[in-house]
Amino acid sequence: MRSLTASMSAGWFCLFCVQAAIADDNLVAQSTSGTNAAPASPSPMMMMMMMPAIPPIGIGGGRVIKPGQLMLSYRYMLSQKNQLAKGDDNLSTTDVATMRNHFAGRPGQPATYRSAPENMTVQVHGFGAQVGITDDLSAMIGIPYVIKERTAVTFQGPSGTTKLGTFENETSGIGDIAVSGLYKLYDDPVHHLHLMAGLSFPTGSIREDGKTLAPNGTTSRRRLAYGLQLGSGTYGLLPGLTYWGARGDWNWGIQALGQINLGENDEGYTFGDRAYVSAWGGYTLGYGFTASLRLSQEYLGDVDGNDNSITGASPTSDPNNYGGWKTLASFGLDYRVPDGLLKGVTPGIEFTVPLYQDLNGPQLEDAWTLFVGVRKVFTF
Repeated sequence: MRSLTASMSAGWFCLFCVQAAIADDNLVAQSTSGTNAAPASPSPMMMMMMMPAIPPIGIGGGRVIKPGQLMLSYRYMLSQKNQLAKGDDNLSTTDVATMRNHFAGRPGQPATYRSAPENMTVQVHGFGAQVGITDDLSAMIGIPYVIKERTAVTFQGPSGTTKLGTFENETSGIGDIAVSGLYKLYDDPVHHLHLMAGLSFPTGSIREDGKTLAPNGTTSRRRLAYGLQLGSGTYGLLPGLTYWGARGDWNWGIQALGQINLGENDEGYTFGDRAYVSAWGGYTLGYGFTASLRLSQEYLGDVDGNDNSITGASPTSDPNNYGGWKTLASFGLDYRVPDGLLKGVTPGIEFTVPLYQDLNGPQLEDAWTLFVGVRKVFTF
């Protein structure tokens, strides 16, 4: 597999957003007082106690819904990066200013990096829809709206560690849209297994530009680094496999996802391959609440090729300084409304922190990520 991008901190989440659809099974509970008695309507308390397990909000494409059902979802992700690292070692911006510039030796390029990122925030608004086609097949679409903000420091002159000043960049817009299918491979009252296959479309911009501060104190507008672009510029295959189970108050599952971007984009590079495995366990607390713990392992490759318009003396301009390995832990809480006008609406929250990161650096590492979302299944 070709090296893959992880277009930044939101790379893995964007894949979830574009695949955003988690089915919530409708539960019909009836009790009778005799053979010919009419079904009694369950109370809200009974509904809360009888509700099936809810997967964590951070799991996309987690279930296959039934024919005649439509699931709509919205997810918001906020991710923060504020520490430079190479491998598993932390760096300061001053450390970066002493490292060899990727473009050293080219006309007008200094020997060492003259700029370094200090922090970065990524927000993603993910809109998803899933529809049941047959008992074994669902189709879904996901549309992410991405906002990226980054602050960087510039060092004075062609060498040295004297800070000249800082500058900020922001990009926003639609990311890569994806369409996927979910197909059941196995299903019984406890264990469930389904296959995911999808295609992402190059709808996100890869030509975002912004103002930068040069070592001589002047400002100019230029193509921003790979991590601030909004899309991949290529079509991508989105394979996946999900197993989940539930018994009593407990639920559990494991999901493997991938992204294989196809060919070079129009600027001459590829946001390459990606692999992600996540396992979770959840417990129904009662009153409609489900708590979860999730552990994830993620691989993100570096950028294959380069954009000739991205040439700044910064580690963010080097295609090799992207991707790496991450081990993450997520803590979640979901709730399903049992009655009233909002019956069946399922809001959820999940907070993710890194346990270990081994990065192709220097680059900014993850500090934390927050997911907030809501899901609702409609039956027609």
